[in-house]
Amino acid sequence: MKVDALTPLEALPLPEAPAPRPSPDAPGPPAFGWRLERRSRSLRVDLHGLVESPRGLRIGERLQSQRLPEPGSAPWKALGTQERKALTAWTAWRKEPSGLPLALLAALEGHPHLLWAEGPGEPGDPVALARRPAALTVQATEGGFRIALTVPPTSAPARLERRGDHLAFTVFGPLHRALAEVLGTGITVPADTAPRLAAWLGRLAPHLPLWTDLCPEPAPKAAHPLRHLEVWLRGGLDRLDLTLRLRLDPTLEACLPGEGFRWAVGGPPGQRRLFARDQAFEAARRDQFLALLPPSARPLNEPLTWRLEGRPEVAAVLAGLRDLGSKVRLAGLPALRPSLPEPLAAGDLALDLKPEGRGFRLQGTLRGQPLAAWLPALRRGGRFLDLPEGGLLDLGGLLGTRLRGLATLARGDVAPRAALALVGELSGSLVDARARARVEALEGPPAELPGTFRGTLRTYQMEGFCWMASRLGAGFGVCLADDMGLGKTVQTAALLLHRASSGPALVVAPTSVAPNWAAELARFAPDLAVRNFAEGARDRHLAEAGPGTVVLASYGLVASDPRLASMPWGTVVLDEAHAIKNPDTLRAQAVHRLQAEARLALTGTPVENHPGELAALLGWLLPDLAPVLAEASDTATLRALAAPFLLRRRKAEVLPELPPRTDLTVRVELGETEAAFHRDLLERSRSALGGDTLHLLAALMRLRRACGHPVLADPAYQGPGAKLDLLMDRLAVLREEGHRSLVFSQFTDLLDLVQTRLQAAAIPFRRLDGSLSAPARAREVAAFQAGEGEVFLLSLRAGGTGLNLTAADDVFHLDPWWNPAVEDQASDRAHRLGRTRPVTIHRLVAAGTLEERVLDLHAAKRSLVADLLKEGPPLKGLDRGILEGLLSPS
Repeated sequence: MKVDALTPLEALPLPEAPAPRPSPDAPGPPAFGWRLERRSRSLRVDLHGLVESPRGLRIGERLQSQRLPEPGSAPWKALGTQERKALTAWTAWRKEPSGLPLALLAALEGHPHLLWAEGPGEPGDPVALARRPAALTVQATEGGFRIALTVPPTSAPARLERRGDHLAFTVFGPLHRALAEVLGTGITVPADTAPRLAAWLGRLAPHLPLWTDLCPEPAPKAAHPLRHLEVWLRGGLDRLDLTLRLRLDPTLEACLPGEGFRWAVGGPPGQRRLFARDQAFEAARRDQFLALLPPSARPLNEPLTWRLEGRPEVAAVLAGLRDLGSKVRLAGLPALRPSLPEPLAAGDLALDLKPEGRGFRLQGTLRGQPLAAWLPALRRGGRFLDLPEGGLLDLGGLLGTRLRGLATLARGDVAPRAALALVGELSGSLVDARARARVEALEGPPAELPGTFRGTLRTYQMEGFCWMASRLGAGFGVCLADDMGLGKTVQTAALLLHRASSGPALVVAPTSVAPNWAAELARFAPDLAVRNFAEGARDRHLAEAGPGTVVLASYGLVASDPRLASMPWGTVVLDEAHAIKNPDTLRAQAVHRLQAEARLALTGTPVENHPGELAALLGWLLPDLAPVLAEASDTATLRALAAPFLLRRRKAEVLPELPPRTDLTVRVELGETEAAFHRDLLERSRSALGGDTLHLLAALMRLRRACGHPVLADPAYQGPGAKLDLLMDRLAVLREEGHRSLVFSQFTDLLDLVQTRLQAAAIPFRRLDGSLSAPARAREVAAFQAGEGEVFLLSLRAGGTGLNLTAADDVFHLDPWWNPAVEDQASDRAHRLGRTRPVTIHRLVAAGTLEERVLDLHAAKRSLVADLLKEGPPLKGLDRGILEGLLSPS
């Protein structure tokens, strides 16, 4: 027989398998507090009474033994099972108080009111007492299996160890000591002993808990592990420590979710069960928890343990844990664990709306108290309200956010009529239907189209004009988010005429569309005096600005010229308002400094990457609501806040007569030389995966440029460029058929390559990119619309917004942008109001390259807009993980 490191273990005699034990009785309610005091080789144990406190029961004065109930008496029978067992064990141990009182410790396991003192005179700290079984671990290593005990036995029959607010006791038997003699601190057996090791584990499983990477043979009966996370809380609302664990079974020690051993054997003696871990599932649950932690959460020394400081941060995490429901089990000592914030429920709130002037008076009750008493706290902002009886009320849900919005918009307890929309679809138990009808009757007649307006508005455009006029007249900023091409400019022209008497207006727009604004205002509202701030004497423009004047300025001028911010404007219009989606940019901060009586945002893409962009836009439109918007806790809440102030119509809904738009994704097959170039470049680029984000972005940029033509990534490249070859073939065919085309790229040097080929093929073209001045851009657009040039080359940023290019039938995108909304804006330069012929969109994608993975992102990005403006599960924006995925092997 071969002798190796496993042989001594196989030779160990094992006792008979233990008989099944009955399930323990429920512990019952606590009646006492127990104080454990460390002595040199033993413990001192005292009983204390329990007294009421604002945070529940706490340990009071020490009790004398003569005051304790006698076994069999009525008071004894009234005690819970745990207290009776503990008293019995304590009484027996007091007769010979040496060593650790094992029976007492077993009885006190899980007791909610224990104190631990390190010595005489100390009051003691609250602790949780739990059994820590000595388990055997079998860990797979590179060459075999490492075998060890989790708790090596000592000379004493048991071990008691304190870790923070945990007190763990371990009982050792003859088998533990026999294993320790063979294992020491651990041994490693070779991989070829796996069958023998599995068989030995099968024999050992009835006697010890196991954590193992090798399944015992025969395996114990399989059981489903507990799936919920265990979050141990200690602290209060101002500072809280959290420890994350997973407990597969109550008889097993908690483990780290998503890592560690593949199997565990646990359960009571005689009833051992095998638990197969699903570590991918555990990791997903762990990541759900991690998503709740704010950036300020500070990791502590213990694994998966953090400290939160600050009441808003603590309360938000506690609310998130509450919302995870059965996915987590919250644990902690009653004296050291804060209560969870209570969500505002429909039964907590009753509203009574009384018409008052042009608005309504907010009356009713919140949690049984007059609503008026809560309004100051609601206006101060913050998602959580302190309750008089202690604890927090969570206003982060849909109902609470609407209530905060109503309180914020109210002056005193009177809210403007338009704020009624924030009441939303509340049930009759919250808002009396007759009261609501009386307030809705305050709407008044719709605005009339000014007589000086030169043109005719379609029905949906007239509705948009009336909606904007009503909301702005009530003092609210609004966003017109119609699809691109539905005439936002003409609706705004009518609005500017309507508001001409309120003072000068400022229209902030990208440089390339300022000429279009001037032309559209001259066409539909010739009575307005239009001034382009970029041209002529700026001081004079501002000095002459008054009622009936419209000043046009770019976002760059708003950021660079402080005079615009010092001017009181009757109306400020932001065209392509998604330009302020990032509130931290200088551009957005400059726009926020503008003084405006009325604020209007125009954009076909109010959301491109993440919900915060919509919150940033609404924050400019409705500054009073900014604190509420910043704390909008979910997509549904943000959508509800936006609904009264955002109007969005889709082309298919209001323009069924618009000719069809066909979207084609054209996979461009690369020749061997070009494909080999891409494979080599991709391998070299993967070195950026371990670097910082700048290196990662630079690697991705090289790959994306190479997809247009390899020479853009390597000027020494001498081979073909399949994408430009296909483009030229299609342009030639379309030209012969009498179709004109737009060609978009985000890389101007790629447009240079196309331009060279167009010149060589004698195809007339126009070009617009960021190097052109605003007048030059306007001339290029006018020339193409007038029929000059068969192809219009445009950079995606300079030519992708605000232009009317309906003279083109086909649109080519040479390189997919991260966000499809940018491409859609560019495509709708041709597919818009006034269009009579179908439009075809050609997206040229280099096959087998990074571009195909970028297209995979487009579906998620398109879903984001529907998520916030309609319904659907929330999505996240582009992050480093997604970027790294673009470079990782398939």
